[in-house]
Amino acid sequence: MSRKIDELHKKHVGQALEGRKYRRGERAKDDRQQTVLCPDGIKPNPHHFAVKTEVLLPLESKATCPFCLAEMSFNRFLVSDKKGISHSKSKCPACERGMLLKSLARMQSFSAEQYAEWVFEYPGFWRIISSHYATWRNRLRLMGWTNEFWNRYKLLKEERTLSRPEGYEDYMNRKAEEEQQEWARSQQQPQESYGEQ
Repeated sequence: MSRKIDELHKKHVGQALEGRKYRRGERAKDDRQQTVLCPDGIKPNPHHFAVKTEVLLPLESKATCPFCLAEMSFNRFLVSDKKGISHSKSKCPACERGMLLKSLARMQSFSAEQYAEWVFEYPGFWRIISSHYATWRNRLRLMGWTNEFWNRYKLLKEERTLSRPEGYEDYMNRKAEEEQQEWARSQQQPQESYGEQ
């Protein structure tokens, strides 16, 4: 009888150990700090982010917001999320506009013409800065970019209007003008009377 009890006890303890191993394995799957072992060695944990040096600037360097042109130290633009400091997003403390870190880093190497191209291609840029346009315009002037920026922006705008395909409204207006010109020509030509031949 005691042997039977010992076997039942071992079986129960074994099941309990299996249950604990299972729970521990499940907790390990959810642990974002878990090191992943594989036959080749340690596999990089996909939940750890490697800092990309081509995106991040030195923390104490100056950075310029592309939306309000406010210049301050780079570390003031950093945003923290659940995992720590975000390695893809940033936020301007002056205008509180979110942006990608690569846009912020690219702003450091922009010339006035390159900035004009970025503004031209950014959808809704003028709507975004409409509330602080005067501040943006003054900062653009302080940077010494006003003339180069507006010359390049106007050139890009002209190129787009020239290369823009004709829309339905433009087509209808053109057709109406052609018909009006044709009618005016027909009115100027002498009318043949129908009775004479």
